[in-house]
Amino acid sequence: MKSFGIDAHGHRKGLHVAEIAWGSTISGPHAVKFSHAPLTTAPNGTCPRLCIDIVRPLVTKCNVEKLAAETYPAVAHLRGLLLEIISGAPAETVAIDSPSGFSRNTLGHGRLTEKLQAAHGFGKGFRIGVQMTPSLDCGKSHGGLDWSWVILGMAAFATLGGLLSVEARLGAWHTYLEHGPDGREPVEAFPSATIQYLRQSRNAAARTGVRQLIDAMEPATGQTKAHVVTACELVQTALRVGPKGIKKDDRAAALVAALSTLPAVFPGQFSTVLMSPPDHCHGTKHQASGQGREGAITLVGPA
Repeated sequence: MKSFGIDAHGHRKGLHVAEIAWGSTISGPHAVKFSHAPLTTAPNGTCPRLCIDIVRPLVTKCNVEKLAAETYPAVAHLRGLLLEIISGAPAETVAIDSPSGFSRNTLGHGRLTEKLQAAHGFGKGFRIGVQMTPSLDCGKSHGGLDWSWVILGMAAFATLGGLLSVEARLGAWHTYLEHGPDGREPVEAFPSATIQYLRQSRNAAARTGVRQLIDAMEPATGQTKAHVVTACELVQTALRVGPKGIKKDDRAAALVAALSTLPAVFPGQFSTVLMSPPDHCHGTKHQASGQGREGAITLVGPA
């Protein structure tokens, strides 16, 4: 079985992909291949740029029809690149480090899944930084300098979930932006949260399993050994001291993203944990409009 982890970026850096061909057990061997979907230079030309100054007011006003039309040229370009790298993989074996849909929060920006750190034990010693996803429904402009990468990430979800495979792709993209993810798209990963969740004492069994499989990773045919070794070392260090180190290498972030697919690969050893609210969780400063789905971040825990 293969897993893919995607680290989504903006126009300058494109998308980095970690492809893992898993062995039959945690002890491996597991073959790792890294790919890059460049947006500034590519065989099929340069990706049309997403101008945040145009996109921002469209999101603020919830003008989804015009937002879809404005962003679709870049989405169509990215779709072609992704399908060259990933084709036919089941959605549960693909994980993307990006919001899967816009927030529908009427009180401000940020999806519910981004406001639940405390509910999952991310307190002192396990803090994570979350960039709140722009909301379509609060009527306020998002203050982030450039979050155009979020749209490229959503395009990756829609593409690899098979939601842009119909002829009327612009219409399908409009539908995805308006309604959000529906469960057919890949797993939504968050590498920093994954690392911090695994570092908690209650998840020692899953952390040990991840350490074992990272130790058993080796370069796939044609891959540079140094790149794989460096990425694996950064992940091992992050499991000891925190996730800051994985930001030094996009390959390491993509590798951690791929870990969110482990429950589908080794269901007896790992489980899926969604960042969703427990019954006692209140006061999240989040109120969904009910007009669309937001998606949930997936973490990896012990079986």
